[in-house]
Amino acid sequence: MAFLCNKHLGIVKSNPCLGMKLWSGAFANGERSYQHSRWKPASAFFGAAYEISLECMYHKSTQFDPLHFSAAGQCLVNSLCQLGELPTAYDYLKEMKSKLRVMSSSIQLHPDNQRIAAKLVGHIQCQLTHVAQVKSRLSVSEESGLVNEEYLPAGINH
Repeated sequence: MAFLCNKHLGIVKSNPCLGMKLWSGAFANGERSYQHSRWKPASAFFGAAYEISLECMYHKSTQFDPLHFSAAGQCLVNSLCQLGELPTAYDYLKEMKSKLRVMSSSIQLHPDNQRIAAKLVGHIQCQLTHVAQVKSRLSVSEESGLVNEEYLPAGINH
């Protein structure tokens, strides 16, 4: 899934400092959409913020850190779960965990940011476990023709 168009991706790559402003705008719009239960726009905005943070993370001229990446990624995952897109949400969590592991040992990041990234890996692992359990319960329920609503994240209608 790609959230940034080529034009905006080019802007972020050529001017990482502007990327911070774009990230802030995308994240704020995602929050507003999420608060109004507009899951598709929320996932698009959070997805854009996620991709911006990936592009800008290692530029010394920006103020990005693993928390920007993690916040955007986790909000994207929550939005995808609300849409019932658990496999996609799970894939993003796996990608986040992998990227955070790289960040935790990257000499390009400040040591404080390396420590933050390392701590976030454990948090993402907990989310991976939870989403995997929900996916498993849903697949078993769907095979039997029954869906137990208690296994769905809040707000998901099956």
